Amino acid sequence: MTGGAVGISVGATVAMRQPGGQTGQPPMTNITVTEGTNMAVAAVPNGRAVIIDLLGSLWTVPAQGGAARKITEDLLEARRPAFSPKGDEIAFEGYLDDGWDIWRVGADGSGARRLTWGPFDDREPQWSHDGTRIAFSSDRTANYDVWILDTRTGDLRQLTTNSEQDSQPVWSPDDREIAFVSSRAAPDAAAPPRDPNASQGSTFWAINVETKAERFMGSAPGRVSAPAWTPDGSQLVYSVVAGGSSRLELAGKPFATGEDIFPFPIQWVSPSEFLYTANGKIKKRALAGPASSTVEFTATLPVTRAQYTKMRRSFDGSELRSAMGIIKPAISPDGKQIAFVALGDVWLMTIGSKPTRLTNDAFSDADPAWSPDGAQLVFSSDRAGNGNADLWIHDMKTGAERRLTQTPTSDFGAAWSRDGKRIAFLSLLAHSTGADVYVLDVASGAARKIHRFDERNPTSPTWSADGRNVMVGAFYKFSERFRESVYRLMTIPADGGEARWLPEVRPHASNIVDSGVDAGPVWSPDGSRVAIAHAGLLQVMDVDGDGNPVSQLRPVSADLAHAPAWTGDSRHLVYLSNDQLKKVSVDDGRVDQIPLDLKYQLSVPMGRTVVHAARLWNGRDKTAQSDQDIVIDGNRIREIRPHAASLHTGTVVDGTGLTAIPGLVDMHAHVYREYGEALWRLMLSYGVTTGRETAGFAYRSLEYREAIESGARPGPRLYVSAPAFDGTRTAFAEMYTIDDGARLEREVDRAHRLGYDLLKLYVRLPPALQKRAVELAHRNGMHATSHFLYPAAAFGIDGTEHGKGSPLGYTYQDVTEVLSKSGTGWCPTLALTALAVIGLNDPSFLADERLRTLLADWALEPTRQRVERLQNGGPNQVEQTMARIKRQGAALATVIHGGGLVVAGTDAPGIPHGAALIAEVESYVMGGLAPFEALQTATINAAKYLGAEADLGSIEPGKLADVVLLEGDPLADIKNIRKVRTIVKDGRAYGIKTLLQGPSRGMATNNGNGVRP
Repeated sequence: MTGGAVGISVGATVAMRQPGGQTGQPPMTNITVTEGTNMAVAAVPNGRAVIIDLLGSLWTVPAQGGAARKITEDLLEARRPAFSPKGDEIAFEGYLDDGWDIWRVGADGSGARRLTWGPFDDREPQWSHDGTRIAFSSDRTANYDVWILDTRTGDLRQLTTNSEQDSQPVWSPDDREIAFVSSRAAPDAAAPPRDPNASQGSTFWAINVETKAERFMGSAPGRVSAPAWTPDGSQLVYSVVAGGSSRLELAGKPFATGEDIFPFPIQWVSPSEFLYTANGKIKKRALAGPASSTVEFTATLPVTRAQYTKMRRSFDGSELRSAMGIIKPAISPDGKQIAFVALGDVWLMTIGSKPTRLTNDAFSDADPAWSPDGAQLVFSSDRAGNGNADLWIHDMKTGAERRLTQTPTSDFGAAWSRDGKRIAFLSLLAHSTGADVYVLDVASGAARKIHRFDERNPTSPTWSADGRNVMVGAFYKFSERFRESVYRLMTIPADGGEARWLPEVRPHASNIVDSGVDAGPVWSPDGSRVAIAHAGLLQVMDVDGDGNPVSQLRPVSADLAHAPAWTGDSRHLVYLSNDQLKKVSVDDGRVDQIPLDLKYQLSVPMGRTVVHAARLWNGRDKTAQSDQDIVIDGNRIREIRPHAASLHTGTVVDGTGLTAIPGLVDMHAHVYREYGEALWRLMLSYGVTTGRETAGFAYRSLEYREAIESGARPGPRLYVSAPAFDGTRTAFAEMYTIDDGARLEREVDRAHRLGYDLLKLYVRLPPALQKRAVELAHRNGMHATSHFLYPAAAFGIDGTEHGKGSPLGYTYQDVTEVLSKSGTGWCPTLALTALAVIGLNDPSFLADERLRTLLADWALEPTRQRVERLQNGGPNQVEQTMARIKRQGAALATVIHGGGLVVAGTDAPGIPHGAALIAEVESYVMGGLAPFEALQTATINAAKYLGAEADLGSIEPGKLADVVLLEGDPLADIKNIRKVRTIVKDGRAYGIKTLLQGPSRGMATNNGNGVRP
């Protein structure tokens, strides 16, 4: 008998994880750093010392070199230092709470104080030579421009006003002009074409400080940055990254080449000599000199190896578990029923009774919504088998269903107009890169596109009472220079007229909605109010008929809220609060709990399975064993013995001629629902039996995990993150913007109650909140990961994601030493670069039947574009990309051989799931790792990181039965990991043909007849 049935029970729920928590004070170790990755240098005018920004702090170094002394706090994140003319003060950009600001501090580290405030980003300060002003760049006008701060009065003045991005200002020696980098095109049509990264800068300009007259100063092919005037004020010295190399130029002529030059302004120490940073070092060079000298330094800083007990997932047992992944509960117009998605299906629940399934299949369902008369329910499903989700209508009286949409992509977020004649919905573009908003006529099925969002998904639409407008929360960019921004409210005429931003209720605040995922806005049926989950709380504001706010937001409940939905009388809201479903009266604030008792069991196979392998690599050893039988009891390996026919009883998986390796683990994946249930079969088909979803979706990620655990559909087991925590701006719809400690603590508590496995800390979460998040995560047995390395490694962070290194892809000793000594795991995601090289060199890689069958065409298109860009980049582009991969591979080897932990992850679906992990592991070998070392990053190393070494990562007795059978020996040729023939996940065997067929043709497994490729 096989478990997996969903049961309803009022009994106690057995915890799905064993408790974790702190096990004492974590040890702190000091390390010594002699190199810096992407560090800037500033020279003291008197020549006695220099300042560097190293790992987020400012350090003073003797001019001749020596021991560095830190002069700013880790929690300030100080960067890009600039000395005052007297040398007694330093201006820098610092990130303390709600954005980048300009700061000043004494040269000895005393008296640090902030000079600019607000939710804007103020960057790249440069002091005037008379010491009275600081030029800086800022996005205060929703565009990057050059500004001037008067240090005597604090007054600010905007200098440039061009609609392109102006940045990196630097004063001329006489203080009459400021030169800067701009994304503007060169005025000369014959000038070099703009770089693809033009938003970061492609041309140089100068502006007169008094008259604001501007003049063009030059451009260069590639990415230009870091202008600095020559001492006589006649020309600019600047850096260029192009063609796989970096250099300094003077008025268009290269004069320093062959080094990895960091993109920061040079620092003159005499009329002919200057300092700069390159190759991880402080360098000194004469303008006409043939070579540079090095100013050596050492810096000592602490790292912390986290010590706590991680929550251990339970993968066995028949106990009932509470379903936490409750998606978008919708209350019927009469207030008597709730529709929601959980465990892979749409459910109905009469309030006060037990929920029952409305759908029951392996397809992916989402977003149920009631018609205003309660007679119909619309929802999204990929049941048509075309690779996309469509809208379907269910007649509540007859049970009849019909397909409503057939757009080119996946359709979600359906909302009915008040007259019940139209439905507004989103059709999502690939990889959360935008969406089309449609309005559909229910009777005819005719759909009309009324608006396109070209980047970042908006929230689901909601209708005005009169049916003239739909409202969404839309991504509002502060500038084109950086991607992070906020969500604001927008209305779109239902007839397709011009969209309109609504007045801000809280100007310059963080997201008006907590995230772009099911947090609102929702317009009340009578059109008088809009409800939003904002700052973690359910809040309401009064609006006029066009959606304009006529009151401030006001909380209507004191507990955390998600997925608000109005009752038909416009007087109550239903919402999720942690692990409960609640209803609140908007008028008097009374809150009632709505019982929702939905339980499930793990789908654990029973009986004996034997996997015969011609070769077996167990995940630990450097070599493979020959002719082995893996004996499986239920979902765990009982024993491994030399092959014997007498062992072959029960279900037999014949691996004659094949190599068995442990199931692969993708440690950095993102799951977007537009890819449907086929995504899970795609991952399995490439041997991925476990995935770690970083930056999860609120409640949705839990539903994915529980649907697979309960046996509703086949797929890899999932470790899922709570929605990523970011600062007052964010980059993706699924993330939370958090700006205070109280909100952070409530969110970590919610994550723990709901059973998330980890926390993801994103790029704008202030360091102080990062530190607190790590402490809270560890207290609750969850691991935490970040895009930051330091000071996160001083806080005991468990891991860091990505890591591109310098502009040329070098990673220096500061990074490798922290990773080697701190215990911070590194997930480098090299496949984002390497997969295009692999696909170009071997077209069969992307023509694989698994990709062609299990992904819609639009889902593969971004990867095809990556290959085309590489192909069209010229004959040297592939060589340059390979050189970058080898540089990154060298850093991986340094960390691994230095005692650090490297794990394989992909950042899919920017590149296809499954295939991306294969490319990731192959890229490590391309970079210089031995095949067994590369394979360990996706097996035993990943298990160690997750605290799951007792269950995952190797083929050993007692472990979960995750085995991949391959043609060929991957220890001899890593490309053999592409040749997956059979996958055993959790004791169940899947042949490739079965996975390609999909649920419409059945997913029978372990039928006693054996499984062959």
